[in-house]
Amino acid sequence: MRRRAPYTAILGLCVALLWSPTPLHGASAAGIQQEFGVGAVRSGAKRWSKQELATLDATLGALHSRELKAVADVDFVRGGAPRRPLGAGLFSWDRRGRRITIFNRAFHEGTPNWTVVHEIGHAISAWDLVTERRRSKTAIDAYNAAVDAYNDKVDAYNRSARRFNATQEASAKKQADRLRGQVERLAEVMDSKRSAALTSKRKVRHATRQFRSNNPRDGVLADYRVVLGRSRGPTRYGRTNLRESFAESFAMYRCDPARLKRALPAVHAWFARGGHIARIP
Repeated sequence: MRRRAPYTAILGLCVALLWSPTPLHGASAAGIQQEFGVGAVRSGAKRWSKQELATLDATLGALHSRELKAVADVDFVRGGAPRRPLGAGLFSWDRRGRRITIFNRAFHEGTPNWTVVHEIGHAISAWDLVTERRRSKTAIDAYNAAVDAYNDKVDAYNRSARRFNATQEASAKKQADRLRGQVERLAEVMDSKRSAALTSKRKVRHATRQFRSNNPRDGVLADYRVVLGRSRGPTRYGRTNLRESFAESFAMYRCDPARLKRALPAVHAWFARGGHIARIP
């Protein structure tokens, strides 16, 4: 989550004067979703105004296609008053999926909108975890499908075995033997899929620890930490932890790159050569 710092409104004005995008008065929630491939653009505690949708449209339009890929299934929700008094945006993730909630304070800023870009920065920094979770879901789904196939084949074998026991027919025995062989092969497949699912779950736990750590060894945050060196972040809020440092640096890179270049030249160069999206295909 990003809290709006006192300088943000002034910064937003400066960026707006420097960048001055053409207003996109025709922007709509459905149009933004279709154009940029994001999740739903929907109302929460408040409804999106036409100007706010235009701001979101222009902000997303200022991003690289691989930056946008990080929010391909992320909902953008218009919130009202946040729980924290200075809250401007929130990146959240639960069983319903990932979403970025934009609160009232965010729209005191310019375009590209700092808060929107900051929260997208969180989605980018979570890319490795997102990838592992997707792989894990695929592996678990494959295991569950193998279990279903095994159980179906066991049922078929049991029916065939009962038929043979009742009739003692050679054809029934032949069918039961064939089904038993299939059951044994499916058991091997099921064991293999189970092993893959367990491995994927361990990788998710590892990726989760790396994402939450201030000293990660893997992932985009680990790459960022190396470039950041002994510095902590470009803003006071960015010095809260490594995730906020990354998100603030990314927001500054997209909204006020000259300022980032002065504050953290190595970090600016890393963003400029695409280091933050190197892991996103």
